[in-house]
Amino acid sequence: SLKDAMSQVHKLDTAQAVLRGLAPHTAMVGVGSPGLPIAVGYGHYLKYVGRPAVAGGADPTTVKRYGAIFSKLDAWCVSSGITFWNQFSDETLDSYLAWLDGEGYEYATEYMEGTTIKQCVSYLIKSGHLPAHCAVTRSLPKPQGTNTYCYTGDEVQAMIELCDNDPELNWLADVIVGLSHTGMRISEFASLTWSDIDLKDDVIVLTHKG
Repeated sequence: SLKDAMSQVHKLDTAQAVLRGLAPHTAMVGVGSPGLPIAVGYGHYLKYVGRPAVAGGADPTTVKRYGAIFSKLDAWCVSSGITFWNQFSDETLDSYLAWLDGEGYEYATEYMEGTTIKQCVSYLIKSGHLPAHCAVTRSLPKPQGTNTYCYTGDEVQAMIELCDNDPELNWLADVIVGLSHTGMRISEFASLTWSDIDLKDDVIVLTHKG
C-alpha cells in the first residue's frame, strides 16, 4: 500500500541520515538499527585477534594494547556522535587522527592506531559484520626513522662493568648481556624458560605465553 511504501521510505531516509551523521542515533528509535555498534564491532575483532596461538592469534599483550586503542576510539566516537561502524569512513578516520595529533600523540602512535582501526574494519567486512561499501581505504604512510635511542658498544660495556662491580647489580649485568646480544624485548627476555633455550645448538625459541 501507499502507506507502507511511505513508511519504508521514511525508515530509509532516517537510516541514511544517521549513517552520514546528519541525525542523532536516537532518531532510529522505533525505526530499526542502521548498523553495527562501535563496541560490538571491535569486540568481534578483539575476539578474533585473541584466538588461540595455534590458529594464528596474537599474544595477550597485543590484545590488551588493541583493547586500549579501541577504548580510546569508543570514547571519541561517543563525543563525536558516531554510534555505528557503518558511519565510519576515510573522513572519520582523518578526524580521529587529527584529534590524536591535537592531543600530542607521536606519529608512530597515530600510525599504529589508524592501521589497527583499518584492520578492524577490514575484518568486520570479511566476516560479514559490515557491508563492503563500509571499507576504510585511507592510505597511512609508515613512519620513517625512529627516535628510539640505540646504545653504543662502549656504553653497553660500561653498564656491564658498573653492574659487575656492584654485588647487588650482578644480576643486571647478565640481563644487559642477554638483551644486547639477542635483541629481545625485556618482556620476552624475562619470560624465558629453560625449555626455550637449546644450549646444544645455541638457539633461543620465543613462544607465546598465556
